Amino acid sequence: MFPSRRAFLCWALLPLLAACAAPPAAPLSPAIPTAALTAPARASATPQPSLPPSPTPWGLPERPQYILNVDIDYDAATLHVHEIAVLPNPGGQPLAEVPLIVEPRWLDAFELTALEVNGQDWADYEFAQGVMTITLPEAWATDAALHLELTYLLRLPATPGTLSATERQLHVANWVAALPAYAAGEGWLIHPPGLVGEHLVFPPADFDVTLRSDDDSVMLMAPGARTDLEGGAQFTLPRARAFTWSAGRDFITLVGDADGIPLQVVVYPEHERAGQAALDALAQAVPLYQELFGPYPHEGLMLVEASFTDGLESDAFFFLDQLYFIEYDGTPTNYLTTIAVHEAAHQWWYSAVGNNAALEPWLDEALCTFSELLFYENVHPSLVEWWWYFRIERFRLEGAVNSAIYDQADFLPYVKAVYFLGAHFLDDVRELIGEPNLLAALRDYRQRYDGDIASAEEFFAVLEEHSPVNLDNLRAYYFKP
Repeated sequence: MFPSRRAFLCWALLPLLAACAAPPAAPLSPAIPTAALTAPARASATPQPSLPPSPTPWGLPERPQYILNVDIDYDAATLHVHEIAVLPNPGGQPLAEVPLIVEPRWLDAFELTALEVNGQDWADYEFAQGVMTITLPEAWATDAALHLELTYLLRLPATPGTLSATERQLHVANWVAALPAYAAGEGWLIHPPGLVGEHLVFPPADFDVTLRSDDDSVMLMAPGARTDLEGGAQFTLPRARAFTWSAGRDFITLVGDADGIPLQVVVYPEHERAGQAALDALAQAVPLYQELFGPYPHEGLMLVEASFTDGLESDAFFFLDQLYFIEYDGTPTNYLTTIAVHEAAHQWWYSAVGNNAALEPWLDEALCTFSELLFYENVHPSLVEWWWYFRIERFRLEGAVNSAIYDQADFLPYVKAVYFLGAHFLDDVRELIGEPNLLAALRDYRQRYDGDIASAEEFFAVLEEHSPVNLDNLRAYYFKP
């Protein structure tokens, strides 16, 4: 069995205080190369002259704007999508081409039927697995919006997953043809899927999504401000990295409130009792996280029961596996509560402060696992030792906190390194520098990088500003070079 939390801190620090260096982490497999799958990382060192963009009624937005109209054929599991994307140039120089992430292509679920660029029919593009690279008719100026209009068909696979059609519902995640995040000095942050974890990195964007179905029995479950329309509804969700939604015929909605933030938990009817427990946990977690980390970044939060494994965080929304509802035992000592409050924490650590999920997944997952601990310490203090054992210490922990998603081939080793050792690391930091300093650092980190893509070095820089103790040895113990 893995040592207890207190024993672990003492055990971990002994090598750090000795004259010799800490033992290296176990060897990890090399990352999957990305070069063959990505669009060019940056424009040529000698960019093309910038030509005036085609006239359009769209001004220059602060962030990407997506206007989507979706006609749902529920029984056929198809979505007919018309998308308008109005994009500011994030590269700091004129760009000759633009990549779009088209994640459904990995599932052979995407069929493009029309493309316009700045009002012109356009056919100069190519696909490389999940990336569509459009060669532009003229260079994309830094002070001009790029206007794209796409029409495409999505055929949702029957295999359960985050984009799928199962017997009870449609799960619709990572479905929009969307601009990836761009980092100065690195270029487009485009990565292939790994065998574990998440690989997509998006900047915040504004979504205006209209969903329609001819079938009045189909229930639409989506985040943002809702306006009911004939045959459907319109949803507006600003400052979101993704727009995830679901549809089904057999759900009930439980509603609540977290200090003025509307909460919705949408579950199968047979799981109403467990749904109420999840709603109660969110009503406790969201105000706590606001107090600890800063303001909640959206106007509401929706949890939707899902018929695929585990769950998925998204902006103002998350899926949670039906198995957690089935196994709910009437107490907070179960995965329903721990994972619900974990996913709620992603509204701070993913939605508000982004990170490179493929290469530095610990920056959201370790923080969300540590947030679970803070929830139990504040809401269920008598269950803290239970949480440590149930969530972490019953596993044999190994690996490096800063593992990339490509470093493990199986889910449990990945979770043990990134989530569980990551929570241990943050708890040990708290032991060394004191909780007030750590929480001040987390609030500062959230405020400083709100709406951005933060890196590990930026996280540590903020942490060091609030730390009276040098953390180099602790970092060397938990992290690979």
